[in-house]
Amino acid sequence: MPRADLAIYETQPPMSSNLEGLSVRNDVMFTNDKGEEKARIRKRQEKLLRKLKPALQRVLVPEESILLIARAQSPLSTVERLTAGWWTLLLAASALVITNKRILFLPVKRDGSWRESVRSLQWGMSRTRSLWGS
Repeated sequence: MPRADLAIYETQPPMSSNLEGLSVRNDVMFTNDKGEEKARIRKRQEKLLRKLKPALQRVLVPEESILLIARAQSPLSTVERLTAGWWTLLLAASALVITNKRILFLPVKRDGSWRESVRSLQWGMSRTRSLWGS
């Protein structure tokens, strides 16, 4: 399992901070693929963090730092896509939260707020563990 202060970029030292009451890695969360901090990335990440704050406060363990939050889609089968149409994409909306200890899968509503369900995949584990919900 990686340490919370593991260096990701050669050009930047690890920088952790407390944002919205949660531990985040600034050098990863607000930078592009070259390690350069970008205002647009910061704005998008902070918006996602605010919407998922209730979930993350309940789920994160001590010494767990958030590296990245990304919007995602749950995989849909071809039959689901063809028969149910575009609205299934709204139902399949989710967010992935990558931390130094695990990957969290959080189903979200259309506006990006949490649907009260969490799945967790710990580093080095071969299967997911549902913390509660579906």
